[in-house]
Amino acid sequence: LFLEGKCTSDQTEEMLDLFMDLLENCELDRKDKALQILDRQISTISSAIQSRGHAYAVKKMEARYDPLSLIDEYMSGVSQLLILEQLALDARHQWPVVRERLESLKAGIWKALDVGVGSVISLTGEGKTIDAVEQDLKRVLSGVVGTKKVDKSSIGKPHPWLGPARQEMKIYGSGGKNEGIVVSSQVSYVGKEGLMYNPNEEINGSTDVVVHYLKKGYLWHTVREQNGAYGVFMDVNHWVGSCYFVSYRDPLIKTTLDAYDATADSLYEDLKTGAINPDEITTAIIGSIGLIDGSALPPSQIGFRNLAIYLSGRTAEHRQRWREEILSTGDSDFADFAHHLKNWMNPSVAVVGSTSSFQKAMDDGLALKLIISSDPSV
Repeated sequence: LFLEGKCTSDQTEEMLDLFMDLLENCELDRKDKALQILDRQISTISSAIQSRGHAYAVKKMEARYDPLSLIDEYMSGVSQLLILEQLALDARHQWPVVRERLESLKAGIWKALDVGVGSVISLTGEGKTIDAVEQDLKRVLSGVVGTKKVDKSSIGKPHPWLGPARQEMKIYGSGGKNEGIVVSSQVSYVGKEGLMYNPNEEINGSTDVVVHYLKKGYLWHTVREQNGAYGVFMDVNHWVGSCYFVSYRDPLIKTTLDAYDATADSLYEDLKTGAINPDEITTAIIGSIGLIDGSALPPSQIGFRNLAIYLSGRTAEHRQRWREEILSTGDSDFADFAHHLKNWMNPSVAVVGSTSSFQKAMDDGLALKLIISSDPSV
């Protein structure tokens, strides 16, 4: 649970009080309000799947290889839409049961705050501003935790959600089944992902350079220029060791998947013909560094990004090592990437598209389990 806000230093006390008011005094007995919120959220996710299907296809695939990604998909992906649809149905016909679940969730949040473990506060601003709001912050915290002894028994233990998430995955890292998310659309969002690296195998920063080279070269030419998709993306999940491909507003499915499967061979061919030369590698390095540095972010985004880095445990030393590995990328790194990609493990597919496009893909030999929302707009 994240609470975020921004204000001038003289309004900090009011904003902190508002945070606590949201947590403490929210009205959970308003059936009409709950249904309004649920219907609005269902509509928002449904529209997002239509317009940003590539992001939801990636969430579906990532969830097959990593329990944390599975939790994220359940909370913000296609699975969340199905959960909200069922919750809305229950709220209409079994409101007391839903209200009890909401009260239990609220109690769980307050219990977490009460023991004082797991809460992290991130402040972004000028030094004098942070100093000025310190007393307001201490007042709010003392009102939550009080003088009770902080319970540290959960520190260092696996999160209680990890066990059920791994159970949901059945066999961790198995890849799961190919899935098609049915929407009303004339185009598709075509994804494929697999494990490139074994657990605990070190992943080098040079992977960023190879990915940049492929996105601007082979994938651009085959998936965009030849196959007619509006866009194509690729990335390596450095936490899990997986690699995904996904297209944007794609008129094809099976042809695009075949192009993904030929990516490693395209690298081997470019190495053989000398297309991967020092100039091309330097261009890809510059592009990769540019994606890391980017443009200057506003203070609110800087604060949240730094909080995410802190929570991930990635140190400044790790980030510096990653940058150095990018800068020292050579053709041997391209060969190593091609080898891992050629031999990736447990690949699987997720596609967002129409019933007719799925039927054609299945006629072409692609096995898919279709997921159909009850929302008529999807």
